[in-house]
Amino acid sequence: MRSRSGVLHAMRQDSPFILAFAARLRAARELRQWTQRDLAARAGVPKSGVAHFERGTRRPSVETLHRLASALDTSTDYLLGRIAVLQQPVDADPLVREFGNLNGADRDLARDFVRMLMIRHQLDRTVHRE
Repeated sequence: MRSRSGVLHAMRQDSPFILAFAARLRAARELRQWTQRDLAARAGVPKSGVAHFERGTRRPSVETLHRLASALDTSTDYLLGRIAVLQQPVDADPLVREFGNLNGADRDLARDFVRMLMIRHQLDRTVHRE
């Protein structure tokens, strides 16, 4: 089952695992509103590689899988389908780390600002649906 070409090599291209990886990679990228080129640049991989991974025609090496997960601020477990929900590691997000350093009044202000951004985001999504 092990191979030189990648961590997912032992799985057939049409396997549910490959298809899930491809879909999750694309979903995580689109959630951030990045193009394939954006993700490729952030992960240090060729754009064509990202396109192949998202189509399920190629499988990433362990190193590339780690780079993709790091660039997306998610876990390899999510990308590989081991966990169901896209999660960002709390310690990997600089915004969360900085929030932890704020005093009480500044935390309240930051929390209100984030709520306002979420409302704006929801309104934008509603407008684009209509």
